[in-house]
Amino acid sequence: MPKTSTDNTTVASPDRRGHREVTIPGAPFVVIVEPYARSWDSPGRRVYVDNDLATDRCPELVDLIEQEDGLGDRRFAERGSLAEVDFLYDRMNRLWEEHKLAVARDALAQLDGVLDGDLTEAAAGAYFNLLAGCSACPCSPGVTAGASLFYQGQQVDLRIESRRMHRRIDGRA
Repeated sequence: MPKTSTDNTTVASPDRRGHREVTIPGAPFVVIVEPYARSWDSPGRRVYVDNDLATDRCPELVDLIEQEDGLGDRRFAERGSLAEVDFLYDRMNRLWEEHKLAVARDALAQLDGVLDGDLTEAAAGAYFNLLAGCSACPCSPGVTAGASLFYQGQQVDLRIESRRMHRRIDGRA
């Protein structure tokens, strides 16, 4: 049975993996609360933000992604060997940081009453981290919150998904 708070934010019952879906009225996203994955080499406090939420805020990112797609094998060039590739990735990373961080902070501000702990500190101290998921893999960028995140006393990570993509993936209308 979903829990409903006074502002109509709903927290669904956990799925078989312990993930809970949080729906915030009017927000362009849903938040998935996941048990903290201690087995990974990470700092904890992970907040993954769906790429679509950043590109919805910043159309320039869409253009840069298209440019990246056109790089072919040059995308794997060693840093410093192709200035135009370095410039592209530097620009993309600055925009990913700006917009994913803004989405994460917005979501954290709206989760007061759902998550335990100091969400003001979590949002204020949040930073973009190219290795948020694992120090061994640069393919897991995200936001690291400024304080640990808890749900019912258990440390958690968050996934913030575009409501549009979430519905498409889950087959909901």
